[in-house]
Amino acid sequence: MIESLIKGRLEMNEQEIEQKELDRASQEKIENRKLIATGGTLLLNQSSTSAQNALKMSLIINGAGAIAVLTFIGNITDQTDLVSSLSVCLLYFTKGVLFTAVGTGLVYFSYVFSILHYSKTVSSKGEQFSQVSNWLSQAISYLVIILVVASYIYFYLGIDAASTVFKNIG
Repeated sequence: MIESLIKGRLEMNEQEIEQKELDRASQEKIENRKLIATGGTLLLNQSSTSAQNALKMSLIINGAGAIAVLTFIGNITDQTDLVSSLSVCLLYFTKGVLFTAVGTGLVYFSYVFSILHYSKTVSSKGEQFSQVSNWLSQAISYLVIILVVASYIYFYLGIDAASTVFKNIG
């Protein structure tokens, strides 16, 4: 009788220990998901801020270049050869502004897909959708980087074309 009570008590202790281990593992899993969500949010905020700063700078320099060329063209309307030469510069600067504007719009979509990815990762539902949204977010982010680099290249081309025009004048 005592032996069966001791045996029953040992089995209960083993079940309690197993249950506590399962609870601890479940709690660790929840903490890991919270950590992923927090880290993802911080990373997302930092990358979003960096992207916004790069896009602002690209927009400012290309927009300023276009405005400078337009101002100069407005003052020399009687010299058609010079105006047509400077229109190439203007084209480069406006392409840079266009790429920046498209990149700015795409940053929004990248941000949305990143939020969807991390929200699905935390909730553990929709794992396949989470992978797709993560892939889309990364692809759009790379596209934005390419657009920003292209806008800087167009800024350089605009400056180069302007310097060539001004060298030919004098």
